[in-house]
Order: sequence, then structure tokens, then C-alpha cells
Amino acid sequence: MAHAHACELADCDERPFDFGRGTRLNTAQAFVNYRLNAAIELGVGYDYTQGSGNNVDASYNQVSLGANYSLSTRTDLHALAAYQKASSNTIDAETGQLVAATASIADFGNDASTNNQTMVMLGGPHLF
Repeated sequence: MAHAHACELADCDERPFDFGRGTRLNTAQAFVNYRLNAAIELGVGYDYTQGSGNNVDASYNQVSLGANYSLSTRTDLHALAAYQKASSNTIDAETGQLVAATASIADFGNDASTNNQTMVMLGGPHLF
């Protein structure tokens, strides 16, 4: 008996590979915040993600550093820096092909074209 592709049975986006079937990404995270004084708070974090299934064996290691400085009761300055290194192989969601894993910090849509990526963010919110 022939098996019909799921998109032939229902209206859907035609994709050659369903990344979700049999592929797992497990993540562990740890972070620590420390208030240095009334105005300064520092933080450090580590994330590890391991992929498995469908020949996926990618791993992602990320380190993040952050700082918050209170200028006043209504104004802060924020700084965040992160570095991620990806290794091994993953599946390209569009083609279904096994490819080298690339770094992608958070979900900003700025995937690296290599296996490492650095991000720096600065902000200065003021509450009205």
C-alpha cells in the first residue's frame, strides 16, 4: 500500500522534512545573579543543548554575561553579552539534509553562517 505525504491529505505548507518527527533537542540551563550594591546587579549564565534522532548529534554551548546599573528609581542601563559555539550535525528544516550545526543565540532570527556567534545588547529603559 502506498503512503500519501501528509500535505497531499490536507492543506499545508509543502516541506520535504518534518524536523519534529524523531528529533529531540534537550536543554539544560544554569544562571546566577549577584547584587554588588544598591545600583549594580551582575549575572552569568550557561546553556547546553544536545540534539538526537534522525542522525542529529549537534550540541550547543552558550555563555552569557549581563549587568544592570540603576541610574535612578526610574532609569536603568542594561548590558548583555553572549557567546555560542555549535558542533556536529543537524538537519536543515527546509531541505531535510544533514548539515553542519550553526550558532543561533536566542530567537532573534540572526543565525550565524558559522558554528560560533557573539551578541552584545545595550539598553536604557526609563519608566514614565
